[in-house]
Amino acid sequence: MRHLSIIAILLASICFSCGNTRSEANDAELEEAAATGRSMALDALKHPAGSMKREDAVLAIRAKETELRFAGFNACADTFAASAQKILLDSIK
Repeated sequence: MRHLSIIAILLASICFSCGNTRSEANDAELEEAAATGRSMALDALKHPAGSMKREDAVLAIRAKETELRFAGFNACADTFAASAQKILLDSIK
């Protein structure tokens, strides 16, 4: 149940992020961000639901998004987070 709250926090952060809509990244960079988001989400799902390891993995996804955003890569951060979100949401349906 706790992993659902973590996912909700991740979703809220994506929805209310202050990233701009102008893409300052090229297609290769955006694809790399998407692949990394998917990979980190799949790694998180390898841990048992509700475990601290899964919670830590989901928080690592959020930290990576924040790191990208603080570095000025808003389009990559948005793509990364959206890719991770899709994997995580699909796992709870």
